[in-house]
Formats: sequence, C-alpha cells, structure tokens
Amino acid sequence: MILIGKVTFAMMLLAGLMGCASMNKSECLNADWHMIGMEDGSQGQPVSHIGKHRKACADYKIKPDLAAYEAGHVAGMGQFCTESNGFRLGKKGGFYSGVCPQELEEAFLIGYDAGKQVHVAAMEASRAANAAKSNQAQLDKLKKDIKAKEALLVSSKTSEMTRVHLLEEIKADGKKVEELEAKVLSLESDKEEKQAEYDEIKKMYQY
Repeated sequence: MILIGKVTFAMMLLAGLMGCASMNKSECLNADWHMIGMEDGSQGQPVSHIGKHRKACADYKIKPDLAAYEAGHVAGMGQFCTESNGFRLGKKGGFYSGVCPQELEEAFLIGYDAGKQVHVAAMEASRAANAAKSNQAQLDKLKKDIKAKEALLVSSKTSEMTRVHLLEEIKADGKKVEELEAKVLSLESDKEEKQAEYDEIKKMYQY
C-alpha cells in the first residue's frame, strides 16, 4: 500500500510538472514558430518567452525557429502595443512590464495611463461605497439594539437595578448613534463625490 501511494504521488508530481510546460509533444512537432511568436507578442509576452517553449520542446529534441518566432513576435507586438489595448490593460489594473518597442510604446502608454486613471477612480468609488454601506449597517444594528433595550426597560419583569444599567447603556448608545449618523452622512457624501469623479473620468476616455 505504501509503495502504491509513493508511485501514485510520483505520477501526480510528474503530471503537475508536465502541466507547467508551455507546449506538449504534438505542439512542438507541428509548431508554426511565426504564429507562436505572434500569439505571444499579442498577449504582451516578452521575446524571451521563447525560452519556455525551448525548454518544453527540448524533451522531444526539437529546437524552436528563433528567426520565425522573432518575426512573428514583432507582428504580435504591433497588435498588443496599441493605445486602446494599453487602456484596456490599465483599466483592469494590469501590470505593464515595458515590453513594447520604443516606436509603439508612447501610444500604448497614453492609453495605459488613461486606463489606470479609470481603474483608480473605480477602486476609490468602490471603497467609498463599501465604507458607507458598512457604517450604515453598524448604525442600523445599534438602533435595533437600542430598541431592544428600551423594550426591556419598560418590561415589568425587569428589575430596578437592571433598568439603571439599561438607561446608562441607552444613553451611551445614543451618543454613538449621533457619531455614526454624522460619519455615515460624511461617507455618503464622499461616495457620491467619488462616483461622480469616476463617471467623469469614464466620459473623458472612450476607446
């Protein structure tokens, strides 16, 4: 049983390692290196990404066609390094690793920087909305707790000593309610402001 377990684990480990390879045997044997380079380039992969393919195909004694790959990669970069694509990457909070060639990078970065502005504005609007929602929930719970304490206060089953404690708690909770109401009001205002800023920035950049 122990031997079977070890063999099974070894097979799982080998399968995991094989899963990490960028290409399998069939892909290596039938590789169109120009197309592979184009696909990698269009996804923003650096030209050094061919190293992963080289390592994967070395197991099958197949060497990549570097010239074809590089030519395809240049074409792929032309698809990736556009202003609109830069905007999409920045908007979703993606990381740009500086892969675009100099002649294409300026336009790409214009879009990327604009996208980042939209992304940041969206994140700030989301944080403001969550903060307002969280504090409103605290306020609602506190008011509910006060009502429960008030019900106990007037109950005939409540002792005098307990009523004294309840009155003190209700008084303290009342102050907390005032503080939370002021905070929620401020957070709601901040939420509306951040949402307006986000809406305005979205209108500024249309890709």
